[in-house]
Amino acid sequence: MKINSFNFSTLMKTTVIKIVLITILFMSATYNWNNDYQKSLIEDNKVLAAFSAWGYTGEHVDSTVKNSDYDAILRKGDKTYTIEIKNDWRAAGTQNFFVETGNANGKPSGLTTSKASHTVFTMPQNNILLALKTEDLRALINDNDFREMNKPTMGVLIPVTAIANSTTCVTKTYKSIMKELI
Repeated sequence: MKINSFNFSTLMKTTVIKIVLITILFMSATYNWNNDYQKSLIEDNKVLAAFSAWGYTGEHVDSTVKNSDYDAILRKGDKTYTIEIKNDWRAAGTQNFFVETGNANGKPSGLTTSKASHTVFTMPQNNILLALKTEDLRALINDNDFREMNKPTMGVLIPVTAIANSTTCVTKTYKSIMKELI
């Protein structure tokens, strides 16, 4: 039996293989707050660039401010929006977003205390974002029986489709913006 050789770099050009390998590497990595925070800041900037291309002006809230009420401020015309950006590298594989409702000490946090007018979920591997009013996200959770999690952070797992099918959800791809940033 003849075994065909292959060129690993050619194999890596296949997008599906890249996504699978990145997902495996990310899911097997140990949690490191500083690394994950830096990774999220990069993704947040991509999201803000996408909104800029769609006619919004935006700015990140000073990252040195702990426990800020939201991640960014967007403006379009005379309207101002405060947004919470949730980057979820596992959502593409699990088809669920984790929404934090309490910290490891059992105190309210995340969605429970957010003062953001809108929440933006991203699936970085797919360059997809879903945005909806934070009050609609709270209603979606209250009106459904989503799986609760409490180790170590409290929250719920919401199927991506539940958010995407919400009446006020806007789903966009920011792939074209990604190409400009790379």
